[in-house]
Amino acid sequence: MFRQPPFNNNSMPFHNNMPLNNNSMPPDEGSVEVAAKLAFVGSLIATIGDAISTIAAAVAIEEAKAANAQQQQQFGNLQQQIDELKKAEAKAAEAQQQQQFEKLQQQIDQLKKEDDQNKQCNPDIDTLNKLLEKLVDRLDGGK
Repeated sequence: MFRQPPFNNNSMPFHNNMPLNNNSMPPDEGSVEVAAKLAFVGSLIATIGDAISTIAAAVAIEEAKAANAQQQQQFGNLQQQIDELKKAEAKAAEAQQQQQFEKLQQQIDQLKKEDDQNKQCNPDIDTLNKLLEKLVDRLDGGK
């Protein structure tokens, strides 16, 4: 369907939002060429802006990768410190257990020594007990 160009209140037709006078002519070829050049320059600037945006995004990605690598390095260092602390704690616990073991061994040795001394005294006690029983029997037999 063919549409009529809009008219203003004075019933004048418009061309490219500019009123046309009956006497005026459409823009000449020079102004169309300038408009095309301006459109090209605008597109070129937009393309350059897009390229700059793409470069900025690539830089941001690289910075994020570097930050991630640095964070991974820090986590690795922290894990290494944790492992070293665990080893140190295990060594300290082992040393403490060894000290306790040695102390218990000394106590055992002391008890064995006392037991050996008690065993040496037992024959004397047994002999003394036998003598006391004989004495008691003689005393009881003499009554």
